[in-house]
Amino acid sequence: MKFLKPLLITGTILLGMVLGAYAAGPVGSIVGGSLTFTGLQYLQIVEMPDLAMYATLTVGNIKRADRQLDNMGGFTKMAIILPESFTSHWPKKADITGLEVTVAPPVTSGETLGNLVLDLDGGSMKFSRKGDIENANYSHEGTAKFSGVTKDQLIELDKTKGGCVIVGWDQDGRRWLAGSTKRPLKLEFDGDLGGKPDDKRQIVCKFSRDGFAHPLLLIPDTVVLPLATLTGLD
Repeated sequence: MKFLKPLLITGTILLGMVLGAYAAGPVGSIVGGSLTFTGLQYLQIVEMPDLAMYATLTVGNIKRADRQLDNMGGFTKMAIILPESFTSHWPKKADITGLEVTVAPPVTSGETLGNLVLDLDGGSMKFSRKGDIENANYSHEGTAKFSGVTKDQLIELDKTKGGCVIVGWDQDGRRWLAGSTKRPLKLEFDGDLGGKPDDKRQIVCKFSRDGFAHPLLLIPDTVVLPLATLTGLD
């Protein structure tokens, strides 16, 4: 029985072709068959073809995040390292696959990324694309805020005069890379000692650089980073 419907459809179309040929020859046969098939589609006896079958997408679908999933911003932790701590440039084009850095940083033996221990809601990172057609590039930028203004903090931050590379951990634990050894980030900072007892002493760092061929890059969990250890909660 499941073959009955296709047979009836085929027979109806052939009949339309025969009647068309009888009325107007070979051309009428084609027209008659086409009209018959179209009529069957509108009667929903034959399904309408999906237009996607005939479409080739150059740009794929861009979906928003699922509204049932968390989408909280902010960074909980950052790590910083100087370009001279690397034995070769990182990340190179060959180190990047699908906007992920899949190769661990090639650092000098014994070198580590230093931890920036942020205040609550004290870290942010972002990127932006700018430029004209055939001349577009990305900028990387962000902020890091931590309480206290101490000699130890200033000594470490003063080492970044020649630029740096920064990795940030977002609220979901994903790691994002800003900067590269070829285009290190410019890091500026303000030390605020406050003006009254209610004011908090703090340092606010701002980092930025443009001219990148890609946005901030994800570092998958499989890539191991040489991180300085912490003796307390980070």
